[in-house]
Amino acid sequence: IINSLAIRHRLFMHQHYLPAFCFIVLSSLNPALSVFGAPLICNFLLLGVMHLLLASRNHQNANKQIFNLGFLIMPAALLEFSAVVFVLYTFVALLIIRPFSFREWMVMLIGLMMPLYILVVILFCTDKLQLLHLWPELGVSLPRQLKPAEYYLGVAGGLIVWLCICVYNMQ
Repeated sequence: IINSLAIRHRLFMHQHYLPAFCFIVLSSLNPALSVFGAPLICNFLLLGVMHLLLASRNHQNANKQIFNLGFLIMPAALLEFSAVVFVLYTFVALLIIRPFSFREWMVMLIGLMMPLYILVVILFCTDKLQLLHLWPELGVSLPRQLKPAEYYLGVAGGLIVWLCICVYNMQ
């Protein structure tokens, strides 16, 4: 799979087995990838995500690939909680590979939410919604009082990020 990705998307100048060799060596370092389980399934889902991400750079209208990208990465995050980080990496890679388009980002978010929606519908229909409480809780807690320096620093940082996105979008 790794070699076909490297050949199909022309990641290297010549055809060789170096990507597959590196994949086998690096995956042999992780004992969880030696047996069939959630990390191995997530690994193959992330390979599909890599294929869709690389395929989206060749299309003008890549909404279908970007939706499928989000639809593949969320089951990996549901199976293995540590794969949630790859959701952020996918947004960064999308920002690097494709020009910023709000519509594509919304399509990506819809693709990310669709497996969650399907899972909640299945749990609702089987009357097992209490299983949702087993998931790790994520949240952000804000302090009761913001110091003025922290407030202004946060606003300035947000404006700088917003300006960088605007300048990048103008190019």
